[in-house]
Amino acid sequence: MQVREIMVQPVITALENATLEEVAQIMAERRVGSVPIVNGGGQLVGLITMSDFAPPGVGGSRGTFRAVEHFRDWLAKGSAAAVFAEKKSLAASAVMTNPVITVGEDDSLETAVNRMLEHGLHRLIVTRDGAPVGVISQTDLLRLMYRGVR
Repeated sequence: MQVREIMVQPVITALENATLEEVAQIMAERRVGSVPIVNGGGQLVGLITMSDFAPPGVGGSRGTFRAVEHFRDWLAKGSAAAVFAEKKSLAASAVMTNPVITVGEDDSLETAVNRMLEHGLHRLIVTRDGAPVGVISQTDLLRLMYRGVR
């Protein structure tokens, strides 16, 4: 089975000069856990995930603001708004992970799974000629396994 058979598409992207606030808005409105960052030519240059929204050193993350695990603490202390207000104007290029571990749409599912395991990833960006065309996640693999059992 090839990656193209289970990847989710279209992929939702943001430009490298988008602000962190704009990327957060995309993630919240589109209910996605990551946003590939592209240059003006549509080429993948980085990735921002939920983990990038965490204070450095919190939960092992190098990010800016950890949205889920520490949300309750932030609400109680009022620090969520303060952290986000301080960082929201940063360009995506200042926060994104680069290089991005990717997989090609013609790669085998086995290749994708091995890459996810090797790098400890929850998702892979699927590319064609350097441009993001889809996403494959652990959830997609779980759905595939479930359908196979049924």
